[in-house]
Amino acid sequence: MGQLSHVGSHYEADDQQGLRILVVGKQTGRGHEHVTMDSRSAQVASAKPETARPFPRTPHMEGTAAAIKVLLGSDPDADDILGGVHVFDRSALVNATLCSHIPGASAKGQGTPTMYQRCATHLRRTIDILEPTVVIAQGWSSGGWSPSRVVAEALGLPATPARNSDTLIKRPHRPLGFVALVHRR
Repeated sequence: MGQLSHVGSHYEADDQQGLRILVVGKQTGRGHEHVTMDSRSAQVASAKPETARPFPRTPHMEGTAAAIKVLLGSDPDADDILGGVHVFDRSALVNATLCSHIPGASAKGQGTPTMYQRCATHLRRTIDILEPTVVIAQGWSSGGWSPSRVVAEALGLPATPARNSDTLIKRPHRPLGFVALVHRR
């Protein structure tokens, strides 16, 4: 389906603070085809509080905003605008897969092993290009494929990280923090 990423307008600006935050989710959970980077950024913009009305932001995007705020040194319940910039514009949001697997009418589809395996090379290259200092993987599985597992493999880690864990990876140009998270609900 080709669902591309969102790279915030201030993603590299925060590099001067030493942070480049990359959030890796499962998939968009929608059947949208051929989503360009501009279209994906418009989808992310629709999750900003001031533009999300009359529709509420999803719990997933609430959690994403809270995680980014904590990494930026703010309270998770603080306003989404930090230093005049929305937290989504201070990060990059990518999917572990480039398509969505939506069984039935649910938007909570799980990626299949084939999807994760086929998209692993693309994810690895995306990480190399964006050069994040922190990667948050949203989704964890004890034995199967998940964003945490595919990110761990892309980073050259020997095993799937523990649930809600963090790892510091030494890299030639700068260290990288990796956080494997799972939703509370």
